[in-house]
Amino acid sequence: MKILNLTLHNLNSLRIRQKIDFTEAPLGDSGLFAITGDTGSGKTTILDALTLALYGRIHRNKDVSEVMTYGEVESLAEVEFESHSGTYRASWKMYRAHKKADGNLITKRYLYKLDEKSGKFISVAEKIREVDEGVESASGLDYDRFCRSVLLSQGDFAAFLRAGERERSDLLERITGREVYTRLSKAAFERNKMEHETLENLESQLRGLNMLTTDEVETFQKQQKQQKELSLKLKKKLEGLRTQKQRYQQWFDLEVKLKERQEAMEEWKLKKQDARPDFEKLARYNQVRPFQPLLSKLDHQMELAAEVKADLADLAERIPSIKKNKEATEGNFLERQQQSKDYKSELTKKQPLFDQVIELDNNIANITRSLTEQNEIQKEKKAELDALQSRKEVVKTEVSALRTSGKGLEAWLEKNAVNKALETDLTKIELHRAALRNIYKERMEIEKSTAALSEQLKKLSAREKSINKGKQKAARDFEKLLEQFETSTSQKVIKTREDLIDHQRQTIEGLQKLESDLLQLAQLNDQYEQMLEEMAHWEAEVENLRNEELDVSKQLMSSSESLEAIDKRLEFKQQIFDQQQLIANYEKDRTELKEGEPCPLCFSETHPFREEKIKPFVDEARTELVSVKQQREIIYDHHKKLINRHNDIAAKIEQLAGSQIKDTGGQISRQLEKIESYEEKMSAFASSMDADLFAMSRSGLLSRKLNELKVEVKREKKTLQDLQNKAKKLTEQEAVVKELEEQLQQIIITINSTQQQLDHDSDQLQKLDNRYSEATGEINELLKKYGEVFETETAAKMFKSLEDRKNEFSKKHNKFQEIRENTKVLESKLLEIQAQVETDSKRYQAIVEKFEKITQDLQKEKSKRLELFGENDPIAVRKELEGNLENSLAELEVLQKALQGLEVELDTRQNLQKEKVKAEKQLEKKIKSSREDLSEKIKAKEIDSIDSLRGQMLEESEATILEDRKKKLDEEETALKQTLKDIDNDMTALRPVIAKFPDFEALSEEHNSLEAEFSEIERDLGALDEKIREHQSRKEQARDLIKTIDKQKVTCIRWARLNELIGQADGKKFRIFAQGLTLKKLVSLANIHLRNLNDRYYIYKPDDQSLSLEIIDTFQADNRRSMLTLSGGESFLVSLALALGLSDLAGSKAQIRSLFIDEGFGSLDE
Repeated sequence: MKILNLTLHNLNSLRIRQKIDFTEAPLGDSGLFAITGDTGSGKTTILDALTLALYGRIHRNKDVSEVMTYGEVESLAEVEFESHSGTYRASWKMYRAHKKADGNLITKRYLYKLDEKSGKFISVAEKIREVDEGVESASGLDYDRFCRSVLLSQGDFAAFLRAGERERSDLLERITGREVYTRLSKAAFERNKMEHETLENLESQLRGLNMLTTDEVETFQKQQKQQKELSLKLKKKLEGLRTQKQRYQQWFDLEVKLKERQEAMEEWKLKKQDARPDFEKLARYNQVRPFQPLLSKLDHQMELAAEVKADLADLAERIPSIKKNKEATEGNFLERQQQSKDYKSELTKKQPLFDQVIELDNNIANITRSLTEQNEIQKEKKAELDALQSRKEVVKTEVSALRTSGKGLEAWLEKNAVNKALETDLTKIELHRAALRNIYKERMEIEKSTAALSEQLKKLSAREKSINKGKQKAARDFEKLLEQFETSTSQKVIKTREDLIDHQRQTIEGLQKLESDLLQLAQLNDQYEQMLEEMAHWEAEVENLRNEELDVSKQLMSSSESLEAIDKRLEFKQQIFDQQQLIANYEKDRTELKEGEPCPLCFSETHPFREEKIKPFVDEARTELVSVKQQREIIYDHHKKLINRHNDIAAKIEQLAGSQIKDTGGQISRQLEKIESYEEKMSAFASSMDADLFAMSRSGLLSRKLNELKVEVKREKKTLQDLQNKAKKLTEQEAVVKELEEQLQQIIITINSTQQQLDHDSDQLQKLDNRYSEATGEINELLKKYGEVFETETAAKMFKSLEDRKNEFSKKHNKFQEIRENTKVLESKLLEIQAQVETDSKRYQAIVEKFEKITQDLQKEKSKRLELFGENDPIAVRKELEGNLENSLAELEVLQKALQGLEVELDTRQNLQKEKVKAEKQLEKKIKSSREDLSEKIKAKEIDSIDSLRGQMLEESEATILEDRKKKLDEEETALKQTLKDIDNDMTALRPVIAKFPDFEALSEEHNSLEAEFSEIERDLGALDEKIREHQSRKEQARDLIKTIDKQKVTCIRWARLNELIGQADGKKFRIFAQGLTLKKLVSLANIHLRNLNDRYYIYKPDDQSLSLEIIDTFQADNRRSMLTLSGGESFLVSLALALGLSDLAGSKAQIRSLFIDEGFGSLDE
């Protein structure tokens, strides 16, 4: 990688835009150069610009947002570099939003690559990440490696050579960037520690499992077997009693059900009485129902006849109108046909004239275009000729002016030739002036220091008196505090501060222990009473749930019966719907039957329903079927909810009271176990506390005793706090007295030191006065030939005058040289202009002649065109004729289509009129026949007229509803009678069975007693099962833990070995080892560079594990000495060689051809 040039703008103190080109003279011709300047002048900013442009960061760890010059709104850093893959330009820009001084800072970065064919830079990356990756790929260096290999850390290595053993390791780690070895060492140590802690935790878990002994397990298993045998006996007895209770419950339920069904029978009788008028209406409809098809057929024929009559009236109105429109359209068609022939004839006749005129127009346009172009060329040439004439006169004037100005400057330079020597002498004068300025500055600093030391001496004397006074006061305060502390202590205890405070603490701890025990006892008592309340609440809840379960069971029986009834009704409605669906499906096939031909379904040759249509009532049947389905869904949902509620109640009872069938305990049994455990815990406090105090646990006295203890503890704590405060004040006052004594000693030492410094400054002032006189003599010797003398008061004005004389002479000399060069250039240019004027004049004359000839040709063509067609446009005239013809033909086509359409419509309407007249006559015959047939048939049923028949008819849906209502009442009657019969049979069968059972109340009491005993046994059995299961679970846990512990031990051994090799809490072990190898490699690379710099010296690293280095002087018989003995120049050479070695080490395979050292000569200042 080679840096070619660097551009920077508004970075720190460098405001104006600057470009440093490392390829041009003088930098390109020098292998080594220095960047010099005063502090803050911007030397290091150049290196900052380099890292900003490439990586967007600053090597000095400075915030990038602070690099912009104060008061500016934009900054730039741009570097061009060369690498193995080509030439690149990396650019970094930062500006404030909207170019305002208070705008937000915005940073942009770009990377360009030089295109060798076009010679232009092409953008390859514009995003920060892409730019970083592109720079690293092109240069072969990331930011850290660039800083170590291109920006040499010579200053850091100089500090490394002078550092002690402790500091040397940290410095080397920072310089080489090998922090990873420290992190690895720490990580190995921490991981080893973590793995051993994990092993200890696992072993602790294994110890904390508290496994049962073999004897305990056998005892629990024996008890479990005995309890199960007893449980089975009680369970059998309970089942017998439960069966008897169920028989009693069945009897009670039958009595209730009998009463409900008797009430339902009375309600059914009332419903049947209310429905009698509707049922009579249905009976009349059923008598006339066979005439429904004939009546429907008559109505349909009458509707068809009305429709045919309306169609005939419409046709009679429309046909005359269509005939009239047809006649008018025929006239328009003939007129447009003749007009189209006329247009076509005229267009054919004029076509040759149009073609001739268009050809003349094209010739005129071409000549006009050529004339315009020639005119533009003529004007352009004329302007160029005039410009050359003007330029010729201007150049003549400039040559004359330059000759006059050159003569004046030449005379001035001869007159002031003495000032030419200022170019070299002024540098020497400036050096002497700088020496005088430094002497003056030293003198002013020493005088300022002397004044400050005198003032400091006065303040120190005053401070000494003040501290003496403060020390005496602090001693008196200490005596008073000691007296107060001793009066606060009791005569029965030890007088030392520490023993007194320990005794007070022990008293408080005893009181707090008693308070804690009482508080725990109170809490246990409150929880014990709360558990008793919860158990009573749960028992009451179980009783309520059992009552609700009985009520839901009754509702379930009633719901089951309703569900059976609705299922039967749904089946009936489904059959009706299927029947009507079949009738509707065969409707089309029925109309296609022919009299005398066999039916494909029944093979009958007579088809009575072919003419007389039967209208199916599919929609009504579907509506009724959907209604019944919805009713069934409602009843089913209610039944399902009852089942779910019954299951929920059973589950809740099982949760609270347990289950005898499943052999499980509930919350009540578990609560009883908790109550017993709390009684055991409360009993445990009886042994550690006074009997009277323990007796308080069931009364309000316990709370009062707790409050008294709290007050006593608070009082003792306050006493302890007072003693601690007084002891603290005593300690603080002792420290104050001691500190004042130390301050007094320090003040005395400082006063003596200050006086010595004052004496030294006085001697320095005398030496500076002598040096100033010598320097003044030397500078006056140089100023003599310029007629000047150095005086302190006028020195600045004199130096400025000399600088102005030098600048003026240099400026006018440069100006004179410039005028001479410019005069030669202008004279040569004047000759060229004169030759160009002559050539352009001849060309302009030829262009004018050609323009006149083209003008004459244009006039001839225009005259010929006017004679043929005048000013008219042939294309527009032709287009107008063509448009007229096209419009006429289009209208003719529209009229022809309209005429054809009217003819077709007229024929269609006339044919339709004939068909409708024929259909009307046929329908009249059918209506007459159907009316006579229906009238004859209804007379046999004693029905007066067809209108009377219509009055007795019902809608199919209404008839279906009435039939369903009648059927439902009949079914309800049958169901009620059957239910009453079933209830009577059940009661008859159950009566002799119940007579053998004891009284219901005695039976219930015995059942409850046995059930309580059974629950207690089940609870004990559950507790035993739980203990055994828990023991088995812990055995499994222990087995798994042992396997895990074995694996963890293997892991611990592996990490312990690694920790033994490289691990350490501060990372030092592996860091020192790795740094030793790195330093050894670094020294071998540095010696190669040191041999090139100066082959006298050789860096030597001992073979031990330390980071110490020694220097071998080959000119002194290979004398080996410490790095601390190096002079300033030697230290610079060695540190530079090490920095170059680090560049090789960090640069890896990257070829680096540009190196920079910031403050590389700082060590030479010593």
